[in-house]
Amino acid sequence: MKSFFTNQGVFAFVYLLLGILLLIHPVAFSQAVCYVLGVCALIYGIWKILGYWKDRKIGGVFQLELIVGVILTVIGLVALFKSEVLLSVLPVIIGLIILMDGLVTINQALNLRKLDYRWKYFLPMGIVVAVFGLILVLNPFGSAMLLMRFLGFTLLVDGCCDLWWYYKLKKLFE
Repeated sequence: MKSFFTNQGVFAFVYLLLGILLLIHPVAFSQAVCYVLGVCALIYGIWKILGYWKDRKIGGVFQLELIVGVILTVIGLVALFKSEVLLSVLPVIIGLIILMDGLVTINQALNLRKLDYRWKYFLPMGIVVAVFGLILVLNPFGSAMLLMRFLGFTLLVDGCCDLWWYYKLKKLFE
């Protein structure tokens, strides 16, 4: 249970930080994220490929390592040299994650209802976060910058909700 609370708190602060950075510098921060993800995927992909070549005499045990390595290397190269491709799907991926976070919060609120513990506060938070995630997935925005700013705002709201959720649940289980 302690690791759950630690993870919840860490993710809340990460969401807050990412949200603030996306609100302040949406284009520059998005580009930086692409480059960082690209470099990480490229390095890890090459690492997996080299690991496969090193251990290939064992037989077919490490074939999946080669496949994962090639896929990660391609993703890394795309992120580095065609970042607009990654930027076009990143809000959808993050939107799905936020949508799931909202649905989990709704589920947890309904479970808290059985304990009669402040579930009425958590349910609207979960609904708002889920709706924001759905908006990101559907992307009704005309410009990429507006989309990134909305993503930043959504991460900020989700981070605040998660932080409050973390604080209240920690008090409940202490």
